Amino acid sequence: MKQQEDSFADKYKTELLFVAGLILIGAVFFYGYRANAGLRDALSSTTEQLNTQLTKIQEDYAQQIRDAREETKLLENMVLRAQEEDQKKITALQKTIDRVEQESAVELAELKDELENIDVQSGDFSAIVDDVLPSVVSVLTDDGQGSGVFVIGGGFIVTNVHVINGASVIRVYTYDNKIFPAVLLGYEPVSDIAVLKINSTAYDPLEFGDSDDIKVGQRAIALGNPGGLDFSVTEGIISGVDRKTGDSDIGYIQIDVPINPGNSGGPLVNSNKEIIGINNWKLGGGFESVGFAIPSNVVEDVVDEVYARYLE
Repeated sequence: MKQQEDSFADKYKTELLFVAGLILIGAVFFYGYRANAGLRDALSSTTEQLNTQLTKIQEDYAQQIRDAREETKLLENMVLRAQEEDQKKITALQKTIDRVEQESAVELAELKDELENIDVQSGDFSAIVDDVLPSVVSVLTDDGQGSGVFVIGGGFIVTNVHVINGASVIRVYTYDNKIFPAVLLGYEPVSDIAVLKINSTAYDPLEFGDSDDIKVGQRAIALGNPGGLDFSVTEGIISGVDRKTGDSDIGYIQIDVPINPGNSGGPLVNSNKEIIGINNWKLGGGFESVGFAIPSNVVEDVVDEVYARYLE
């Protein structure tokens, strides 16, 4: 019997050991699982805390970025406003500089004119002669010679009708020793004013003054080419105004400047470099220094009319 029991034990020993091993493994796994559950819970709690902290850090970082961008925008706006203010100051300063320069230029020009007027009023026209003479011309024809003056930019010249009357060829000799062919644009025989034109824009015209403002005793200069003496200047005074002679309705300016052959058509100029008359004729019969000029207001009316017809 004992042998049978030992034989049974031997027979099932391996199976029993296997079953015992499984039981032991199960127990170990069971207790290990329960132990790991606590670990998993702790790990899950830690992970959740870390995620919360990470989220908080991300939100803080995002807020810092937004704050930095806002500060950058504010700084950019401040810089832009500063630049705009600086530009306004620069513009205002430039305007001030320009105004000062313009005022200074005007003041210098006025001072120059005042100095010239002082020289003229003291009896010396030399301060303006160099500015006036380049606008004077000698009018040459196949029948004689006279004078003229540029009155409109573009080569328009005033002279006397009797200087070019009957001429088939008209030439103009300028102050810089050039000769131009001239054409007759128009004339008014009663006032004895003719308007010529040359093909040149290189010569500055003289402005017309108001002959109604002329005073007896006022100093003036007559410019022209008397007796072939090109570009001569003679100084004198206004001896009378509104002198009527013969059947003419023109009130001539009487001057004590001699009007000789060749002077006709040249300008009578005041101290402001303005044409106040066009030299025309002199009293004969042995009278000396009794000349007459056509008032600038009469001359200007003829010039305007001829020029208007030319532009049509």
